[in-house]
Amino acid sequence: SVKNSMIDEEGREQILSFSLQGDMIGLEGLFLNKHITESKALETTFVCGIPLAQYLNSASQNSKLYQRLLNYMSGRIIEEEEHSLMLGTKNSDQRLASFLLSLVKRNSNNGFSDEEITLHMSRRDIGNYLSAAVETVSRIFTRLQDQKLIEVHGKYVRIIDIDGLKKVAF
Repeated sequence: SVKNSMIDEEGREQILSFSLQGDMIGLEGLFLNKHITESKALETTFVCGIPLAQYLNSASQNSKLYQRLLNYMSGRIIEEEEHSLMLGTKNSDQRLASFLLSLVKRNSNNGFSDEEITLHMSRRDIGNYLSAAVETVSRIFTRLQDQKLIEVHGKYVRIIDIDGLKKVAF
């Protein structure tokens, strides 16, 4: 897990996204030919650095690799748009439920469990990403547990009632 963020002029961090196993990072640097975000590993992480020219050369010769890049970039745009919509239209409970469902979906798409997720990010980081106070995030986790929608053991979250969690999210 990697958190991707920007620091504003006053030194405040804004978390933009969380990258998971199999995700590409650093693609925002393509436009300006420099990186404007910071990526920080949240756990022991292995990263494979590929020079852009080498990747693009390989992609130009391999349509599957090129399509993977386009699909990934398109998916990131959709995730960013959904995140912006979520922040503008949902309350804190809905945002956290949506965040958990998003992680479950991403886990499942990468061949992992669709019922259990590991939150390598802190409650503070989750709150930053969801524009909610850390206390609010903690209260919502407790409320979702009390409603028997999730079960939390430290960083491990098990989804007990995905349909109920979806109702909270929407």
